[in-house]
Amino acid sequence: GANSGIKVGMPVLNAAGLIGKVTEVFADRALVMLISDPDYALSVKVVTKSSRTPVTLPPLPTEDAPTVDSVLETTDTSSTSSTSSTTTTILGFTPGTTTIPPEVVAGAGGGSNITVPVASQLAVRETGILEGRGPGTRPIVRFLDASTRGSAIEVGAPIVSAGGSRSLAPPDIVIGVVSRVVERLGTAGPVLEIDLVADLSSLSFLRVLLYQPITETGK
Repeated sequence: GANSGIKVGMPVLNAAGLIGKVTEVFADRALVMLISDPDYALSVKVVTKSSRTPVTLPPLPTEDAPTVDSVLETTDTSSTSSTSSTTTTILGFTPGTTTIPPEVVAGAGGGSNITVPVASQLAVRETGILEGRGPGTRPIVRFLDASTRGSAIEVGAPIVSAGGSRSLAPPDIVIGVVSRVVERLGTAGPVLEIDLVADLSSLSFLRVLLYQPITETGK
């Protein structure tokens, strides 16, 4: 309670994740509004990640390396004029040799594989508002950005708190995972149903973060 520095608005968690916020404080105890309460709303982020993986290119075998003769067949610029000729010098080749010197052989034996990324592996975050819908009903997330497409969000994507000066919780606190994506007609963004990571029907030991949002100051 208040004797331990607890204040109204502070987020409450258990070992799994966020479960709600403090709504009333007494000297030695406090009341908590669960995240499933219809009056509870929190800015959240949906974390998605590209499913594309890098492509690994194996070393080029030495025998596949081009010879000087084959290169000269495609790069020779000698003139047929009887008065003058032009000779092209190819960087890395020694006149009179018939193969590429070992030090310039691409992919010579013993070379390491090269990993080429084909897409960014950085997480993409979509921001919305999580709303409680009562006991026994999954909370939902409504998006602030109508351009958000449900096809970009996969079932199982993590939901974490977004943070911000007016948020009820600091950023990146685990809340749940996407259990269902519901597309809406028109310009409205999708609605997500969320499976909470915390079991609200079986709560015992809880933690209160000593963080009071600006919106809750003075309550």
